[in-house]
Amino acid sequence: MSQAITIRLRDGAIVSRWGWWAMWVLGAWLGSVALQAADPVILATEHVDLRIRYRPEATPMLDIVATNDDARPPVDHPATNTVLQAAEFARLELPGDLPPLGSAGDPIWVLPASQKEGLLYLGMSAEGNPFGVFDGALEMRLLSVDGPGHFFLWQAELGGLQFWMNSRDGLGPEDVFRQSVGGHSHFDWGFTTSGVYRLTFQAVARRLGETTNLLSDPTEFTFHILPLPPVTASPFQQWQASQWPGELNPAIVGEEADPDGDRLVNLWEYALGRSPQTTDSDPLPGPSIRLEGDAGQLRPVIRVPRAASATDVEYRMESASSPTGPWLALSLASETTPGTGDAVVVTFRDPEVVGQQSQVFYRVKAQRTNQP
Repeated sequence: MSQAITIRLRDGAIVSRWGWWAMWVLGAWLGSVALQAADPVILATEHVDLRIRYRPEATPMLDIVATNDDARPPVDHPATNTVLQAAEFARLELPGDLPPLGSAGDPIWVLPASQKEGLLYLGMSAEGNPFGVFDGALEMRLLSVDGPGHFFLWQAELGGLQFWMNSRDGLGPEDVFRQSVGGHSHFDWGFTTSGVYRLTFQAVARRLGETTNLLSDPTEFTFHILPLPPVTASPFQQWQASQWPGELNPAIVGEEADPDGDRLVNLWEYALGRSPQTTDSDPLPGPSIRLEGDAGQLRPVIRVPRAASATDVEYRMESASSPTGPWLALSLASETTPGTGDAVVVTFRDPEVVGQQSQVFYRVKAQRTNQP
């Protein structure tokens, strides 16, 4: 997420729009909050099916859920709050060359098609859907695989293995399993290394007498193939943990949250080295702007403070001729120099010459590095 402030240069004079928080303009850049409001449901040893549901009253009419068939009655879990987990002892070594899985001795983590104690028993299902509605089977298509290795879905048959999905050779229309209405199937699910995988599926069906398909939304399921690599918290995440130990609620710890109600969101509190829990009484260390150069060749120089510890925050500049925009992104190099106390100063130099009667507004956006 990014947040922004505006400063203004008008008629050769400098105006800093930093008064009692009134100048803060929320950036409209898209992003995501990394912390969740609730812990996800981890399914690690249960009998679970990725189930296609048909709900004619909903939009879209198809969706995909993770159904815990061991619960009584069975419980449907949304993909957004579900982790499907494979234990470390799911790891095997290929006894010989077995394309496309790999070569002899290569490791592979397998959730097997037959139930094994201590491992997730994972299948696909079209159970619970009405008969006489669809023209043929319901399809489960694999759209994408995001993870450290390759993913395969197969079944053992006489004469060899039938692969339904294979990310090693790229994904396409052939990466699909067709499940009859009311049917329920199990497979071997294979992963070539441990780590976090995100598999995106889409359900497809066609009703009798119709010429267009029903499509579910692309649905991403998260798989944890153990052991997971150690996670190193970013400086911002370490700051969150130091301010609110054990707290996960994004309304409190999120980048856009303002838990102390001082109209300074957490991202800027962090970037400026302020307290996010109390309204600060000392003046806010605002940006400054000045003109440098010879007469007739004056150019704006903007300086913005930043806490030295906020190493995963970057500033970006935009300009406009009016505070309502349109705003133009500026590709300006920045220079970071020591500031006062535990702070640094980030300096931007605009190469555009400022005329005597011109009016320019600048907007400074703060954004965590490596964020959307």
